[in-house]
Amino acid sequence: MPDSFLAVCENFRSQSDVCRQMGSPFYAELLRELADLIANNRDNLVGNTLAAWHGIAKQDAVALRFVAALHYLVITEADSELQAIYPPQQSLIGKSRADALQRSISRHQDFIIDYIKSPPQTNEVGRSVVLLGGFLEVAKRFGPELDIFEIGASAGLNMAFDQYFYQTESWQWGDPASDVSFKPNWSGNAPPLGPLKIQRRSACDLSPIDLASQKDRLLSYLWPDQVDRIQRTIGALNYAANRSLNIERSEASQWLLKQWRLESSREHTRQRPKVFFHSIIWQYFNAEQKADFHANMNKLASQASDSSPVIWMRLEPAAEKQHAELTITVWPGKSEHHLADSGFHGEWVRWVSR
Repeated sequence: MPDSFLAVCENFRSQSDVCRQMGSPFYAELLRELADLIANNRDNLVGNTLAAWHGIAKQDAVALRFVAALHYLVITEADSELQAIYPPQQSLIGKSRADALQRSISRHQDFIIDYIKSPPQTNEVGRSVVLLGGFLEVAKRFGPELDIFEIGASAGLNMAFDQYFYQTESWQWGDPASDVSFKPNWSGNAPPLGPLKIQRRSACDLSPIDLASQKDRLLSYLWPDQVDRIQRTIGALNYAANRSLNIERSEASQWLLKQWRLESSREHTRQRPKVFFHSIIWQYFNAEQKADFHANMNKLASQASDSSPVIWMRLEPAAEKQHAELTITVWPGKSEHHLADSGFHGEWVRWVSR
């Protein structure tokens, strides 16, 4: 069996363990079952595609792409037999379930192969919980008026973080009447609570989600037995559909370069903080893209002043990949600050900044 195919099968099994740890027993079971089905059915279109995978299966999140393709078929009611496997029905068990799963994959091979070509578009709105803390920290240091720029914004749901409601055992922030609310498991100090005034919102994505035609694609990347996540995302999607959150189609480093050129051409630069932020996208960049990103971020940083600082905020996996870290780099001066650790979906946050 080729090394790439073994790596793909292992990605399904390791993602099963991750889903179990992160509260999705359905996906934990399904991914383990899919790993066995794929390993035992190598000689078909799907198997051949996975065997010829050119990237790194874990880094490319192949397993999550695959189950998203199946979930999309369920959401769009394109396969009734597959629907019987998924929540809330889950009426098939044992060998009947495995056989039905195999038949569904065979019926939709071309669709699945096309679907997994694109990286996940989760736009996990739960990450707003952690990002809020970062923006509040910036506001404490430099004042409440901010310009924000999101890289890899997908549908822009986290760009509207200030329109949501956040509540923990020790603090709350935002509008209690919001259709999107969070109750994360928060430990450590509260973030520096206070007002925020977002004066400008800009964003880019390689493939922005068009809410008029791609809403189901975005929802497909959610885990079907995590109902709260799905309901929050639908609420955020409804908010975004009624607002103008323009996402520019662009590669990340080129978009940063464009922002630098725009600021360089302005006769009078806005005297307020500029926060460039992203969440769980860094793993999809190759070495060259990361180098270009750093180079263009440094160009933007060269424009920073005490009255108009530049902040790079990122929520990305920690070195050991077991959780995410919220970190900011602040210019002028290039000081770096680790603010928080969190779950990848914002389900828990440990605030470490003093």
